[in-house]
Amino acid sequence: MSDTASFFTTDGALGQWPNRDGVTISAPGESREDLVAYAGGCALQTVGLTTLANGGGLLQAWGTSLAAPHVAGVVALMQEQAYNPGPFPFISLEEIRSKLRSSADQVGVAPLDSLSLNYSFDGEREGVVWAPGALE
Repeated sequence: MSDTASFFTTDGALGQWPNRDGVTISAPGESREDLVAYAGGCALQTVGLTTLANGGGLLQAWGTSLAAPHVAGVVALMQEQAYNPGPFPFISLEEIRSKLRSSADQVGVAPLDSLSLNYSFDGEREGVVWAPGALE
């Protein structure tokens, strides 16, 4: 199911100031997780995102290796948009966190619970990073 937290996801509610450990925002690390039945039981199947393969072509992959670049790309665009030639040319880390969280898609809804018994929900549905909102 789309917008489901991967069973292998890093989890942890964002802490209060000054300790800001935890997850700021969710990002696509896979297309979806499917529950697949087979003779004698069922299994969780991760459906990866299509990405470029090293050396050319396309492949299906999943995980932090895909989620982190989504967020890093949005943050880079935010920094570019905020750039000014003054003494403080970029926006602060707290401003970035705040904007990512306030502009997220499906806050209070996503990420959805994984079907895996290994997934532990942290109690916060921070939403999914949404570039157009972060750049408004």
